[in-house]
Amino acid sequence: MEHELGRRANPEMLDRLLDAAEASFDRHGVGNASMEDVAAIAGVSRGFVYKHLRNRDGLILAVLVRRARRFNDRAASYINAQPSLAQALVEGILLAVNLASRDPYFGLLVGAATTDPANRVAGASEAAAMLTDELWRPVLERGRERGELSPAVDLDDVVQWIMYLELILLASRSTFGIDEVAHERQLRTLFLPALLSPVAETAAPVEPGSRA
Repeated sequence: MEHELGRRANPEMLDRLLDAAEASFDRHGVGNASMEDVAAIAGVSRGFVYKHLRNRDGLILAVLVRRARRFNDRAASYINAQPSLAQALVEGILLAVNLASRDPYFGLLVGAATTDPANRVAGASEAAAMLTDELWRPVLERGRERGELSPAVDLDDVVQWIMYLELILLASRSTFGIDEVAHERQLRTLFLPALLSPVAETAAPVEPGSRA
């Protein structure tokens, strides 16, 4: 998938195109932005935008993936600083849900990865799975090496489950008004016991609202 996002464009040019796309989205909304407007803002031809980003869905997806990767970079430092796998899982999932509920671009990637017809973007489901794997697989592998992750669970299943959980928690927050305190309790009592080894100790909860 990586080669499809900005194929043949050097990194500087790709950033220029995606910066222009974000400016267009901010000005007109994602639904009303056009390849022509992006080209005008970037100072290139419309054909140049099509050459490197294929179509409108490719443009939108490239913006979303770049923004999500920046989140992953920030989140990885925060998650890796947690004292245990249990704490890393709870804090990392809640951080992602908090960001998705506030950031229109991150939230759009979540919506585009589901069957939401208003936001569906080709390739978003695959991108969401790829980004979740990039962030969480190293964390889970370290937890397994330390004996915190149950040997009975499959890493691929856990990564998928984390992605599903983030979607569910985001939807429950927007639809049912479930708050972060309830989400943290549910993660600790329902999610962690299925993953942790019998000898792993669950870290003490932190005060809600302390996350980035």
